[in-house]
Amino acid sequence: MFDHLAIKLTYLGLLGIVIAIEHLMAYEAWRHNELARRVTGIATVMGGALILVVAGVLDFVTWAIIMAGFCVAGAVTGALHTNRQNRERKQRLDPLRESIDAIASSETE
Repeated sequence: MFDHLAIKLTYLGLLGIVIAIEHLMAYEAWRHNELARRVTGIATVMGGALILVVAGVLDFVTWAIIMAGFCVAGAVTGALHTNRQNRERKQRLDPLRESIDAIASSETE
């Protein structure tokens, strides 16, 4: 039992270091892309936890359920983000389309 606790605490310590390094290395490059930063963080945490599953320290079913939850959350977040981008693009383009239609209709008259 103590060995598993020591392994888990070591995992948390190493995870903190890896996340800090990722953040320092990718922050400037990905500052504009919050979703990519989130995915990287989640993949780091869950990938590291998978090592603990393989080592027999964590239960695979629990890991898989948590991973499935992150996948569902990511899919919903991605869909909402895409929908928002499409709505914003439409709001930007609609006035341009109306102007083009007005110019085109005035030229045909």
